[in-house]
Amino acid sequence: MNQSTWLKHIFFPTVLLASTITFSTAFAAKPSHLEHPHSKGTFMFEAMAMRMSMNGLRAGTSDVSTRDAHSPLGKHPEFRYGMVPKDMTMDMYMLMPMYNITKDLSTMLMINYLSNSMDMVAASDSTCTSTMETSGLGDTQLSLSYKFLDDSFAASMELSMPTGSIDEKSKMKMFMGGQCVTHNMFSPYAMQLGSGTYDVKPSLTYLGAYYTWRYGAQVSYKYRIGENDNGYTLGDKAMTKLWVRKPVSMVTLSGVIDIAKWGAIDGTDPSVPTKLMDGVTLGSPTAFSSNYGGTQVDFTIGASMPVSVVAVGLDLTLPVYQDLNGLQMKRSWTLAAAVSAMF
Repeated sequence: MNQSTWLKHIFFPTVLLASTITFSTAFAAKPSHLEHPHSKGTFMFEAMAMRMSMNGLRAGTSDVSTRDAHSPLGKHPEFRYGMVPKDMTMDMYMLMPMYNITKDLSTMLMINYLSNSMDMVAASDSTCTSTMETSGLGDTQLSLSYKFLDDSFAASMELSMPTGSIDEKSKMKMFMGGQCVTHNMFSPYAMQLGSGTYDVKPSLTYLGAYYTWRYGAQVSYKYRIGENDNGYTLGDKAMTKLWVRKPVSMVTLSGVIDIAKWGAIDGTDPSVPTKLMDGVTLGSPTAFSSNYGGTQVDFTIGASMPVSVVAVGLDLTLPVYQDLNGLQMKRSWTLAAAVSAMF
């Protein structure tokens, strides 16, 4: 067995499998772009719309009721929040142009627009409800990918630039002095549009094929560089992705497992309201940096097909496992639709 064959079929898959077990992880760049053979000087454009829905609360691997989130008499007396999130939706619209510098080297730009909405309820009066909303340009990603060893592997480096705002404000109602009063408040971390830092994400992808089946694995790590202007740093994130894809007639079906492990926020933003009053915080769980981070496993089922000169795709992602730090909203589902074309 020569060195190239040994590297391709034994060493790299073994390292990748070991990394898959070691790194735990969430969402990585779509590896399907790397599966296609590319010609020098060609372009690919993809537009994607995605909605993520979150509903209910979780501490660790246990669900927590709205009552227990703010009552010292419940199952979790450590939680006494003045406002509690009920559900949240995040809409993301992405434009991703890609250029093939050579047949092995490609670069991609990803521009995001976000729209967030979170429904809140007051601890003292369940009729005092409000909706926090933020929207605008998110962080922008620029990546470079190189395929090697007969296109069986790809190494990528992504740079995330802080074009998303971390100074968003929202209107929220709070029950104070016997009244439900509206305040214009600094939005909590989950409602901000960006990280506020430059982030780098290296990744290694293995691409395999068996007759009409395609399969692969990808490991990546997002590292946050420094502290943003508001005094905090989002947690680093380690990611693993495993997938299989097969054409059935005109449709290509896919199954993907995503594993993610990300850290709590380091530091705090003094503008986010967390002040205590009579033993109850004025803020919600989303206002505390310790209520971020955890481990999550997702399963995605998808389908794509060519339509004239473009390809359309639809993915549904459901959580399989969620172990969350502190008290957080739990994810319910994510739906994504994409249209792509190559020139």
